[in-house]
Amino acid sequence: MGKNFNLLSVKKYLNNCTCQLHTLVLKFRLKNKAGANQGYEPNFGNSITVQPVSQRLLLPLMLMLIFVFATGLGLLWWQHQSYINEKLSRDKNSIRREFRNWSKYSYIAARKIALAIANNPKYLKVFSNSNDHIILSDCIPEFEKIRKEHGFSHIYFFDRNRDCLLRVHENKNFPRSKETDKPLSGVELNLSGELILRTVQPIFKNDKITGYIELGRVVPYLAFCAKDFEYDAQLALVIRKKFLDPKLLERKMQKMGCRIEWSRLADGVILFNSKSRLLNPFMSLIDHVLKSSDNLEEKSWDISINEHTWRVAALRVPEMSQQDIGFLFVITDISLEKATFNELFIVSCTGRIALLVILFAFVFVLLRKTDQGICEQHNALHTSAKRLTATLHALKEGVISCNPDGAISHMNSTAEKITGWRLPEAYGLPLEKVFKIFSTKNQASIEIPFEKVFSTGRVSIFDNISLTSRNNKNYRIEYNCTPILDASATISGAVIVFRDITDIALRRKQLEESEKKFRMLFENMTVGFALHKMLYDDHGQPYDYRFIEVNPAFERMTGLVADNIIG
Repeated sequence: MGKNFNLLSVKKYLNNCTCQLHTLVLKFRLKNKAGANQGYEPNFGNSITVQPVSQRLLLPLMLMLIFVFATGLGLLWWQHQSYINEKLSRDKNSIRREFRNWSKYSYIAARKIALAIANNPKYLKVFSNSNDHIILSDCIPEFEKIRKEHGFSHIYFFDRNRDCLLRVHENKNFPRSKETDKPLSGVELNLSGELILRTVQPIFKNDKITGYIELGRVVPYLAFCAKDFEYDAQLALVIRKKFLDPKLLERKMQKMGCRIEWSRLADGVILFNSKSRLLNPFMSLIDHVLKSSDNLEEKSWDISINEHTWRVAALRVPEMSQQDIGFLFVITDISLEKATFNELFIVSCTGRIALLVILFAFVFVLLRKTDQGICEQHNALHTSAKRLTATLHALKEGVISCNPDGAISHMNSTAEKITGWRLPEAYGLPLEKVFKIFSTKNQASIEIPFEKVFSTGRVSIFDNISLTSRNNKNYRIEYNCTPILDASATISGAVIVFRDITDIALRRKQLEESEKKFRMLFENMTVGFALHKMLYDDHGQPYDYRFIEVNPAFERMTGLVADNIIG
C-alpha cells in the first residue's frame, strides 16, 4: 500500500511539466518579504514585457548592411586609386630608367675618351710640367671634335693633389668633384643651375697615380622625359635656391632665351618645365614639398582646378654628393579617369542603395514574422505556466523544486503549509533546512539522496518517513525525488513530491490493532469456524469449494489440518 499511493498516478504528469515550471519560475524575481504575509505567487500576469527581436536585431543588422555597403564603395575607390597610382608609378619608373640609360651611355663614352686621352703621349706632357700653352693649342681642336660628337662640355687635367694643370673648355663655375683612385661617374650641380655628369679617370704611371682626367657633360633636361609615358605627363624640375647663384642663373637663361621666375617660389626655382606655366596651386604644393623633410617619393597629391584634376608626384634629383638639391615633379591629368570613376560610383551607389532598401525590407518583414512567432510561443508558454501553477497549487501533495546545488527554487501552497515555510523565505535556502525528515523506525535524520538521483536519473520513492515543520510539528509523509531534465536531456535540478499521510498511518495502525484483536478472538473461540470460497463451472453452477481460513477449534472437531486443506 505504501508504494502504490495515488502520488504515482500524477508522477508522469509532474515529471513532464516540472521542468517547464522550474525554468519559468527562475525568470521571475521574488516579491519583497514585505508582502510575505499575503503569500508568494510568481508574477504570471496577462503579459510579460519582452523586447521584440526586431528592436534588438534590426539596428545591428542595419549597421552590418551599411558596413558592407560602405566597404564595397571603399574597395571601389581603392581600386580606382590603385589603378591611377600604378600607372603613375610606371611613369616614374620610366623616368628613372630613361635617365639611367642616358647616364650609362654617357659614362661608357666618357670612359673610352678618358682612356684614349690617358694613353696618348701628347696629353701626358701636361703632367710633366711642359709648356701648357703649346699643349692647349694642340688640344683645343680635338676637344671641339669631342664636344660636337659626344656632347662633353669640359675637360680637366689634375695632378694627384687635385690641382688643376690644364682646362680645355670655356671658363665656367664647375664644382670640384670628389677625389678617387678609381673611375668615378656622377651628377653634380653648378651654380648656374646646370646638372653635370662628371666622369673622373685616374692616370697611373708605374702603378702610382700621377693625375686625373675629368670629363663633364651637361645633362639635357630631356634626359628625364621618357618615351613610354602612360599619361601625357608634365615635368617640372625645381632646384633649391641655396645651391644656385641668381646672377649666373639669369645670365644662362638669357642665353637660352628664357625668363627665370626667381621670386615665385620661397625655397626653389623652376629650371625646366615641359609644358605650360604652372598655376599657383601647384606652386603652393611645390613649396610644401621643398619645406618637408619626409620621404615624399612614395606620396602623391591631387590638385583640382575648375573641372580638371591633376595628380602630382615628386622624384628627388640624383646628385653625386647625396645632397637634397631639388625635385623633379611629375604632373599628370587624371580628369578623365576621375570622371569615369564618378559615373561608376554613382551607378554603384544607386544599385547598392536599392539593394540595401530591398534587404532592409526583407529583414524587417522576417524579423516581424519572427516576433509574431515568438509572441505566439510566449503566450502559449505563459498559458501553460499559469495552468501548471494552478495545477500545482491545487494538488494535495506538496511540491518543492531545487537546482542541482540543492537550493530551493519553488514551492506550492501545500508544501508551504506542511513545512511551515513561505516561498519568499525559503527561496535559495538549502533543501535540508526546510525539508527536515527522519526515519520513523529509529528516529535517525535522513538526507535527500540527490547524488543518487542525479547519477541514475531515476525516480526514488521513500516511505516510513516523518517530517518536522518549522513550528516543530511532525508529519508522517511519503515522498519521491525526480530529476528535472532540460531540452538537451541534461539534469538541471530535482523536484520533491510528498504528501501528508499522518491520518492514513493512524488509521492503518488502528486497523492493525483491530485485526490483531479479531485474530486472537478467531483463534481462541470454542466453536469451529471455516471460511470457504465457492468454485463454479462454465455454466455458473457450483461444483466444489475451497478452504480459505479455519480456526483451531475446527481442526480439533474435524481432525483436518489447516496447512493441508487451505488453498
